[in-house]
Amino acid sequence: MDFWKSIVLGLLQGATEFLPVSSSGHLVLMKHYLNFNGTSGVSFEVVVHAGTLLATLLVYRCTVVDLLRYTFWEAPARIRKQGLVEVAWRDDNGRLITLLVVGSVPTALLGLFFKDFFESLFNNVAFAGMALVMTGLILYSTKWIPQGLRGKRENGPGSALLVGLAQGLSITPGISRSGVTISTGMWRGLPRGRAADFSFLLSMPAIFGAFVFKVGDLFRAPGYSISCLACGFVMSLLSGYIALRFLLGFVKKGKIHIFSWYCWGIGLFALAGVLLGKGN
Repeated sequence: MDFWKSIVLGLLQGATEFLPVSSSGHLVLMKHYLNFNGTSGVSFEVVVHAGTLLATLLVYRCTVVDLLRYTFWEAPARIRKQGLVEVAWRDDNGRLITLLVVGSVPTALLGLFFKDFFESLFNNVAFAGMALVMTGLILYSTKWIPQGLRGKRENGPGSALLVGLAQGLSITPGISRSGVTISTGMWRGLPRGRAADFSFLLSMPAIFGAFVFKVGDLFRAPGYSISCLACGFVMSLLSGYIALRFLLGFVKKGKIHIFSWYCWGIGLFALAGVLLGKGN
């Protein structure tokens, strides 16, 4: 892998992992139109995902520390005294942990049973283009959420399941994980900031699971360069941290729909390339 390509792909992965524009869709188009085929093998994919995971942990470090302390320190002692329901649902930390587990179930099932199908789509430029257009429509739809529904509900099992399902479907190249999960939460009536926070907290088990699943191949994959992998990791970490901070501000101001125009533009560009005989 060329050093400059590791910089570009690291920056791309970090930024588009969090901005609602689909990192997988961009990767499909860059591989096709910029001749990046074969540059982002298993090793590189593992380290850039580790970079985006660390970026999320840094942004939500206080929440993550609270949840871990509650899970491994407070909850076991309290379960014996107060019972599982009290600890897992009536406490704020316990409720959030329960909802994250509930939301992770559909993501895990879709990844487990439909992994090969989703991976087969990564060579289809036309499909990625259509999916990007669909992402734009989903983002723009948040402008039409009824005023009486906006921010009026608390997160519950139904909302967690739907957000988790949206996250699972976002394995599809061109469907933005952050875009569809935040939009789903907002349509369920969650406050904008809470929908975004739940989306990114829910992403951590999924990213960590993908990392663990592939980390064994890190040093078995041929042809990787330590300097390129390190560069990709740092670039994805820095761009991911900046992108996540940037997006949270946009979401809380109710402006996530602005990204729909970008998704439509790049999606239509991909479809135009297909129609002109340059795509799949």
